[in-house]
Amino acid sequence: VRGDFDDCQRLVKALLAHEDLRAQGRLSSVNSINWARLAGQIPYYVSATAQLGRAATFVVPTGNFGDAFAGIAAQKMGLPVNGFVAAVNQNDALARAINDGVYARKPARESASVSMDVQAPSNFERLIFEATGRDADRTRGVFEAFARDGEVTFDADLLAALRAEVSAHSIDEAQTRAEIAYAWKTWNRVVCPHTAVALGVARSLDRSAGPVVALSTAHPSKFGDVVSDVLGFEPEPAPVITALGDRPERLNVIDGTVEAALSSIKAFTGSPT
Repeated sequence: VRGDFDDCQRLVKALLAHEDLRAQGRLSSVNSINWARLAGQIPYYVSATAQLGRAATFVVPTGNFGDAFAGIAAQKMGLPVNGFVAAVNQNDALARAINDGVYARKPARESASVSMDVQAPSNFERLIFEATGRDADRTRGVFEAFARDGEVTFDADLLAALRAEVSAHSIDEAQTRAEIAYAWKTWNRVVCPHTAVALGVARSLDRSAGPVVALSTAHPSKFGDVVSDVLGFEPEPAPVITALGDRPERLNVIDGTVEAALSSIKAFTGSPT
């Protein structure tokens, strides 16, 4: 799709709301728009807490806020947790919203941690819903204002409720690369740029209150160019990537419009839609 992640996600949501596609019941999302994605991430937090034997603070590299919200869901299901910290890159809309109380859309900026180049995280709506006491009308009002104006300022009570759920910190590109180097030098571990963002934030926190867990969300070989630029060597490829070998890559570039997407879906599936 000609556009950034936020453009793609807006397009997917428009398709999911398309009456003809909904009537056919043939379209779903495989990212964290779909609750199934979050349900599969909840066990991360349960497993980590069980291994530690006590509550921890979780630092989650955050783009669409799905993985972080999965942790919040685990906590609401009864998991003991000291806190959640959303670690974001230079695309810091979430951090600005939590820290400044203003949720404002800005163009996404390309980074080494590409899966976090998001300025309108879909699962932030789920967090707002929880923070408003599951008030659907109030949640709808927040996001209608955001869609209309590109910016919304939170009331004091809503902001306090959000901060009770999660804090947020950002690090820049230079810090991300420095954390990749630090992880290799200190632990002989090769980490991906997303993990590096979480490590950078985690290492800045006060750990006297209990353990801090930084989530590692991708295999470093998916980002071999960045890793090799920092460390001077390519990371060992993941077996699943090796198994792909030299298989052909198939893609179809389209404009970010519902009409273009429907045409592409029709061509791919043979559907009359």
